[in-house]
Amino acid sequence: MAEEKLIAADRVLSPTALAILLTCLGFATFTFTDAIAKLASAGFPPMVIIFLQSVLGCACVGGYGLLRQGRTAFKTGHPYLHAFRAGLGGCSSLLNVNALKTLQMDEFYAVIFIAPLMVMLLVAAVLKETLGLQRIIAVVVGFLCVLYMIQPGQSLFQIGALFAFISTLCYAVSCVVVRKIGQKDSALLFTFYTFCGGLAVSGTVLLINGVDVIPYLYYRDIWLIVLNGVLVIFGAIFVTKGLQIAPMAASVTSFHYTQMVWGVFLGYIIFDELPTTTVMIGATGLIATGLYLVFHEKRAQPSPLAVTVLPD
Repeated sequence: MAEEKLIAADRVLSPTALAILLTCLGFATFTFTDAIAKLASAGFPPMVIIFLQSVLGCACVGGYGLLRQGRTAFKTGHPYLHAFRAGLGGCSSLLNVNALKTLQMDEFYAVIFIAPLMVMLLVAAVLKETLGLQRIIAVVVGFLCVLYMIQPGQSLFQIGALFAFISTLCYAVSCVVVRKIGQKDSALLFTFYTFCGGLAVSGTVLLINGVDVIPYLYYRDIWLIVLNGVLVIFGAIFVTKGLQIAPMAASVTSFHYTQMVWGVFLGYIIFDELPTTTVMIGATGLIATGLYLVFHEKRAQPSPLAVTVLPD
């Protein structure tokens, strides 16, 4: 499993640098899963996509945990926080798939790019992490960039954008829970509970609506769901581990903006989507805000110290 191999060489990576690397890998992976979900949504209902990938995720992550540590792999001192985060994750996944059915890749990321700003505000309010003047400026500028991109009353301001926004709020609260628990639990455990949340939410909706999932297992494009489930596992572990080991949440959340690069690229290559001028201008402003925060965090950090991230 990826988590077990996250060991930095002595005198090479600081905690912040390793956290940034893992976060960028995770967000890049999530961009590919979004593209796959958008492709699969043409033949699979959103609920079925989330249910099948959650079953795969629970089986793979749960099976690995049992083989590695037995039942102790799933013991936690924070069951209610994990359950709360799992529910948020399930709702967020369903909202994302529905949003991607109506939005272009670049439009989707234009909305969810409010996430780093939400995370910083929530972490400061709930966990009392110092925000500082520079981060406050970044929050205000970033929010204005998002408003410019969605332009209330224009074409992007639609039901898909609303789904994406609510999903982003769920994600931001979930990040606060990760920071709250910290490294007391493994990234593997966080990932397992995330898939459990997706399974519970989508399974309940499918059961209420009387949807039979079995026929979808024989669809020609079922391989897309399998691939998506595998990638989600790695993306969840990378992002969770990055959030856990980062000295400050703001050190890594800004790198959420790297998804725009991947989103525009995949949108053009796979779906022949060209980003609008409004989205590109707003995204450029957001990325510039993120880079500003990166340089600010680098100046604010003490001299890098060697770090070794041992397996949990």
